[in-house]
Amino acid sequence: MIRLGICFLVLVATTVGCGGGGGDSKGVTGPNTQGVLITVLSYGRAASAKEICPLLSDDFRKRSGAGNAAKCPIVGQRTLCPCVSQSLATNSIDVVGDKATAKVTRNDGTTRTITLVRAGADWKIDSIAAP
Repeated sequence: MIRLGICFLVLVATTVGCGGGGGDSKGVTGPNTQGVLITVLSYGRAASAKEICPLLSDDFRKRSGAGNAAKCPIVGQRTLCPCVSQSLATNSIDVVGDKATAKVTRNDGTTRTITLVRAGADWKIDSIAAP
């Protein structure tokens, strides 16, 4: 089941033209947009703070855990949720160096701006804000 989910995410990332700044990649700029997209889609599919916390930067995990990253899944349940597994429409992804910004729309029409930072080979969410 997990393998199928990962394959689906890669397929979706490839289908929307991520991975470069190609001419037909509307709203997608910079290298490694596929990694950003996978993190953002994983965030949208999370059904609890326990599933979201591994997607967060160390700093955001600490902030979400009231100063203690280990408490993120417990304290973060209040600040990161309601966690409802849903697909997010990715309006744009901009990558500049080790930072990225993704603008997304939820099923209910609300929009969020998600900032991400590169942590090694992975992209981690550093903040989530209403526009």
